[in-house]
Parts: sequence; structure tokens; C-alpha cells
Amino acid sequence: MKDFRKVSKNEFIEALKFVQENYKVIRDNTTAWNEIKDDTASYYLSGNPAFMGFAVSLSGELTSVFSAIKGNGDKILSNAVILGANNLDCFDGYLVSFYERHGFKEVRREANWTAGAADVVFMER
Repeated sequence: MKDFRKVSKNEFIEALKFVQENYKVIRDNTTAWNEIKDDTASYYLSGNPAFMGFAVSLSGELTSVFSAIKGNGDKILSNAVILGANNLDCFDGYLVSFYERHGFKEVRREANWTAGAADVVFMER
């Protein structure tokens, strides 16, 4: 994809670490950079410095989606789908309808492990 380039896991983690340290909204809504363990996933970044990114596992799971630039969700998702993303999980709320616009459908829902927090919604394309 011209919008995103495939990068190493380490390069992806460095970009995610940077945006999590500098953008509270990203820090609060993405997996912590030091919890990324999948050595088999494909990692993608856009921009220089890289302010947008995502990962796609071998099973097609979309993870670690981030953008420090507001309004790029559609660009990220359309690229992720082309690059093999076909399932994901997210917290109930705005993201469910956002992912539905990109062809994902809810297949399962679980109560959040934190009492009173939004359910975890599992989605597939």
C-alpha cells in the first residue's frame, strides 16, 4: 500500500511508544507498547515520523490501531482490510459503529473485566 509501509516489530513498537508518550488519548485507548508480543504479525506505519499504524496477525486479527492525526480512521481501516484484517475486538461505543461502516459485524460480546466498563465486542468481516 502506498499509504502504509510494512515495518519490523521493533520499528512499530518505537513509533507506538512515541505516540503513547505524547498523546494521552492514544495511550488510554491502545495496547501498551511493552505488551506487544506477536512476532508473526505484520506491522504497518504511515508518515515520517510515523503517526499512524496498525498490525495484522496471521489469523487476520487487526490490533494496535493508532493515529495521532484526527480524521484518519477511514484511511487506516481501508488499508488494514486490503492488507488482510478480517477480525478484531474493541470496547463497546463509537468504535463498533465505525468498524461496522467498514464491513465488520459483531459476532460475540463479553462483559468487561473491569466492573462498569464497556463490554468487549468481537467483530468479523
